[in-house]
Amino acid sequence: MTDCLTILCGGASTRMGQDKALLPLGDESLLQRHVHMAQEAGFRVQIAAAGVDYADLPADIVRVQDKLPERAGPLSALAGALQALALCGGQGTYLMPVDTLLTAAQLRDVLGKSQPASWITIAERGQLHNVFAYAEVALLPRIEQWLAGGIRALQPLNSVQGAKLVALPQEWSPLLGFNTPEEWQQAKEYYERI
Repeated sequence: MTDCLTILCGGASTRMGQDKALLPLGDESLLQRHVHMAQEAGFRVQIAAAGVDYADLPADIVRVQDKLPERAGPLSALAGALQALALCGGQGTYLMPVDTLLTAAQLRDVLGKSQPASWITIAERGQLHNVFAYAEVALLPRIEQWLAGGIRALQPLNSVQGAKLVALPQEWSPLLGFNTPEEWQQAKEYYERI
């Protein structure tokens, strides 16, 4: 089956002052860039947008519903993505936030170096970046239990049996994410230099 990518774009973007998915990068939005680059790399793309309907995306993009309402966090978004994937016979998805200048292909290349596991994420000098990950559908029952118990973050996935951590390539660090207009400008300037 084709690799699947789930793009997380359901955050409120309050520090940015505007929806990060719609930030312009060249002649397209950041979300449009992620979608077209992922499709060019052979991914089936899912969008976890907490109910926001982004127009101007290809018709074959799968829009997944969070498991819980009201922007309940990334674990809820992942549960919805895994549930949608299970319905079409998929086994796992790569996961990345919209607020990055990394590509799906870069993420697959780095995480793919790990031995297979139900949860693989990247780490940088002891800090985990759980929104850059690979998750298997087999995790869904456990995730649903955590959600029912009030857990909303992705951190518990790092404790599942066989979970893997992959070192973050050093040159990725400035591209990982941005929360303010200043951080967005710095990330774009770095991206244009490399």
